[in-house]
Amino acid sequence: MKAGPIIECIVHPGNRPGVAVSVRLEVPDGVHPPGPLTTAHLSALDVRGGDRVLDLGCGCGIFGIYADRAGASRVVLTDIDAASLDATRRNVMLNHCQHIDLRLGDLFEPVDHERFDLIIGNVPQTPAPAHFRTDKWGGPEGVSILLRLAREAPRHLHPGGRLYFVHIGLAYPHAVIEAFSRHFELCAVHESRRVFTPEEYESYQPGLWTYLRDLRLQGKAEFKEEAGIWSFLTRFYRAKLLEREAES
Repeated sequence: MKAGPIIECIVHPGNRPGVAVSVRLEVPDGVHPPGPLTTAHLSALDVRGGDRVLDLGCGCGIFGIYADRAGASRVVLTDIDAASLDATRRNVMLNHCQHIDLRLGDLFEPVDHERFDLIIGNVPQTPAPAHFRTDKWGGPEGVSILLRLAREAPRHLHPGGRLYFVHIGLAYPHAVIEAFSRHFELCAVHESRRVFTPEEYESYQPGLWTYLRDLRLQGKAEFKEEAGIWSFLTRFYRAKLLEREAES
């Protein structure tokens, strides 16, 4: 796998005024890179000293590495893609992390009955009728992995635990909010518009643009066009475990 250039992200944690945390990354070809909103999402992430953290679908490792550098006592990073874990392993060394544990597997499978104070889930959620890319495809309505996250996360959180996850407007917003609200108190801590072109989605899978428009007509996707520019909302949610869930 061809190595990529080393980039540096400077994060100013919202819960620690005046502090800057640096994360250096090498992202090889074929591994999901940090997106343009990643730094903003990291700034909104409430990592507390001594937290036990789980980073699901870690990609190049940026969320978990940031958590380590922000004071977490232990960070477990999982991914179903071995190449992503290899990239993360190199980035862990690049950042001299001390409390990182890397595990290969699907979502919560590698952590079995373990519990955490903080879980981060930046999971694939682009809708498509058939699989096209493991790092993007979220099932026919985009929510297959998100709904698993909503169901399975509660039993992996300590009382008072927090879950942070990314959600895009293409992935059946009503179903996502309904599923997470059963177990969590939700708050969008960052929100922005993601501009796209129909050609971008056609390049992923022929006919995908028509498929997305059909989902919108069914109320299963939200995006809009203004002055010839298409966009959807990207939200970064904090989900705090409800007390009744913590007691169960």
